[in-house]
Amino acid sequence: MRQVVLISGHICTGKSDLARRLKEEFGFHRVRTSDILREIADQRRLPNDRASLQELGDTLDIETNHRWLFEAVTTQASTLINGQSNDRTNF
Repeated sequence: MRQVVLISGHICTGKSDLARRLKEEFGFHRVRTSDILREIADQRRLPNDRASLQELGDTLDIETNHRWLFEAVTTQASTLINGQSNDRTNF
C-alpha cells in the first residue's frame, strides 16, 4: 500500500530536514510547495521571491479554497506512480 506523508509548518522548523530523512530512510519522494508555487509564478510572470510566493499561495488558497495544492500534489503523485513525464501544472 502506498502512503502519503504531509509535512506542514512555519519557516525554519525542520520540514526540509525531515523530508530528506524520510527520503533517505524509506525512499519517499519529496514534493515541495515552493517549487509548485515557483512554477505557477513563472507561468503568471510574477516574482518568485519568498514573500511573493507566500502571497501567491495565500491568493491561490482564497481563489481555489485550498484546492490548488491538492491538485498539484495529486498530479505529481500520479506522475510518480505512472512514470509519466513531469508536465507543468497550470493554475
